[in-house]
This record gives sequence, C-alpha cells and structure tokens, in this order.
Amino acid sequence: MKKTVSKGANTMKVAKRRSKEDILTGILISALKGTNKTKLMYDNIISFNQLKKYLDYALSNGLIKEIESNNEGSRTRRIYITTDSGRRYLSIYNKLNESEGDGDD
Repeated sequence: MKKTVSKGANTMKVAKRRSKEDILTGILISALKGTNKTKLMYDNIISFNQLKKYLDYALSNGLIKEIESNNEGSRTRRIYITTDSGRRYLSIYNKLNESEGDGDD
C-alpha cells in the first residue's frame, strides 16, 4: 500500500514499511513452485543480506527446503521450495489478514 504525501505543489508516493512477516510471506509465496536466491531477491525487493537472514530462518524452521539440482555438465544449482509447513504458515497468515480487514469500519 502506498499513501500520498503532499508538500505544496510537490506530491510523492511513500511506500508502507513491510513487517518481517510480510517479507517472509513474500519469500514463501515466491518459492511455492521452486526458485533460486536471485529470483527470491528480485521478487521481494530485498538485499542479499536480508534474503540470507530470512532464508536461514525459513530453512531452520522447516518452512522452506533446499534442493540441489545437478544438470549434466553444469554446476550444481540450489532450488528453494516452500514445504507443507510453509504452506500452512501462508494459510494462517492469510486468515489473520482477512480477519484484520473485517474490523476496520
């Protein structure tokens, strides 16, 4: 979500800061079908250091698994895929966000 900030004749869009949960959720969604680190970074607009922190957390908590893909004649690639636990996390996250939106009136 973006909000507009006005200062005289100048207006600019200011992005809302994402919570840690929002970033983790984005990473889990990006990895649903399997992807690499570069794609995770670009999809979620985060730095390599941020990705490393969130990926370490997701791997150690079983939300994402790492698979080594070895094509003949090329180097080993690491693919990251959201696990069943990660899918449950996404489901719970979505339910919580839906319930938050119900009481805004």
